[in-house]
Amino acid sequence: MAKINVSELNAYDFERGFDEKRVLEWMQENWTSSFIFSGLYAAFVFAGQHFMRERPKMNLRRPLALWSLSLAIFSTIGTLRTGYYMMYVLTTSGFRESVCDVTFYHAPLTKFWACAFAFSKAPELGDTVFIILRKQRLIFLHWYHHITVLLYTWFSYKDKVAGGGWFMTMNYFVHSIMYTYYAARASGYRIPRFCAMFITTMQILQMVMGLAVVASSRGRPPQHCTDCLGKHAEEARGTDCQNPVSIMSLWMILPLSLPVFMITGIWVVYAMALYNQHVCPVNNWLYNESCEEELHMQRGPVLCCTLENIPLISKSGTMPPESCFFSLVCSTGSFMVLLIGLLRYAHVIEKHQNCILNTAGLSTGWICAAGLIMVGNFQVDYAKVLHYVGAGVAFPSSMLFVCLQSALTYRLAKTQGEYRTGHLRVAMTMLALVALVLSILLDSFVLQHASAIFEWIYCMLIMLFYGTFAFEFSDISGTRS
Repeated sequence: MAKINVSELNAYDFERGFDEKRVLEWMQENWTSSFIFSGLYAAFVFAGQHFMRERPKMNLRRPLALWSLSLAIFSTIGTLRTGYYMMYVLTTSGFRESVCDVTFYHAPLTKFWACAFAFSKAPELGDTVFIILRKQRLIFLHWYHHITVLLYTWFSYKDKVAGGGWFMTMNYFVHSIMYTYYAARASGYRIPRFCAMFITTMQILQMVMGLAVVASSRGRPPQHCTDCLGKHAEEARGTDCQNPVSIMSLWMILPLSLPVFMITGIWVVYAMALYNQHVCPVNNWLYNESCEEELHMQRGPVLCCTLENIPLISKSGTMPPESCFFSLVCSTGSFMVLLIGLLRYAHVIEKHQNCILNTAGLSTGWICAAGLIMVGNFQVDYAKVLHYVGAGVAFPSSMLFVCLQSALTYRLAKTQGEYRTGHLRVAMTMLALVALVLSILLDSFVLQHASAIFEWIYCMLIMLFYGTFAFEFSDISGTRS
C-alpha cells in the first residue's frame, strides 16, 4: 500500500506547529477522564431536570444562538480542513487507503483538527444545559448519544483507530449544518420543516456510513490486516498473512440499498397519495378539462380526474402527509447518490487511474444529487420554479451520468464479467434514454398519462443502474489485483 505524501497539502503555521504527540501521550494516560465527565454529565441531567421542575423556564435565546453559531463555525472549518485531506487521500490513493489511513492523526493539515474534534465532545455536552434550563423535552437518546460519543471518541483518538478520518469528517460536516440550523432557530428565523428532516436523515446516514467504515476496516483480507488492525492482527485473526483469502465487501450493500429504498419509497408515496385521493390511479386513462368537485372530495368507483391529478412522481409527493415522506426519501436518496458517486470515483482511481470520464461521472452524479434534493423538498404546487429547476438539473444530469459510467465500464473492462456488466449498463442506459425522451414528447393533454408512466420507468431504471455498482463495490475490501 502506497504511503500518503501529506507534504503536498498546504497547512497553516499553527497546524504544522501543533504538538500532537504530546497530546496523544496525555490522552493515552488520561482518556479514562471521559468516564468522569460522563458521570458528572449524567448526574447533571437528572439533577438539573429536578431543579427546574418547579421553576420557570429560561429564555436564553441569545446565549443559545451564540453557542450554536460558535460550534457551527468550528465545525465548518473542521469540515473544510479534514474534507480537503480526505479528498486528497481518495483521489491519490483510493478508498482502501482512506479507510486504513492513520496518518490523519499526524498529518500537518489534520493533526490539530483531529485533536480538536476529540476534545470538542466535552464542551458539546453544553447542548443539554440549554435544553434543561429552557425546560424543553429531553429524550434518552440525546444524552445517551452524548455520553457514548465522548467515550468512543477519546478512546479512538488515543489509539489512533483506522477510519478516524471518515468519522471526523462526516461528523464535522453534519454538525456544521446542524448547529447552523440551531443558531438560525435560536435567532428567531423561520426555517422550513424539511431542513430538520434533512438534518435527521444526515445524522442517521452518518451512523450507517460509520458502520460500513468499521465493517470495511475489520473485514480486510489477511495481507492487509496490518494496515487496519495493527501489527498483531495476524495472531488475532489466527490466519497467515501470506495466504490471502477473498472476501466480499459489505460496501456492495450500499448500491443495492439505493434502488430498494428509492423505488419502494416512491411507490409508498404514490400509495399514500392514492389513498388520500390526491392523484388518480395509474390505470386511469380518462381525464377531463375540469370537474365539479376536486378529487379528494369525490366518492365512488368512478372519479373525475383532471391534469392536476396525473400520478407523476412529483405530483404524488406534493400534498401532506405524503409530501413529508417524499422529502425524506429524496433527501436520503440524494445523500446515497453522493456517497456512491464518491466511492465509485475513488474505486476507479484505486484499481486503475483517474481519467476525464471518471471525473465527469463524479461531477454529474453530484449535480444529480443536488437536483434530487430540490425536487423532493420544493413541492411542485408550492415552489414551482425551484421544483422545476431541480427537475431540470436532475433528469439530464442523471442521464449523462449513466452514459458516462457505461462508457467508463467498457474502458476499464478486462474480464468477461466486466464486459457483461458493461453490456447490462448500456442496455439500461438505452432504455432509460427512450423512457426519458417519451416522457418529454408525450407531455400533452391526451398523452400526459403515458408521459407519467414513462417518467416512473425512467426513474426506476436510473435507480437500478446505481444498483449495478455492487459488482465493483463487492471487491472494495478484497485483495489487490
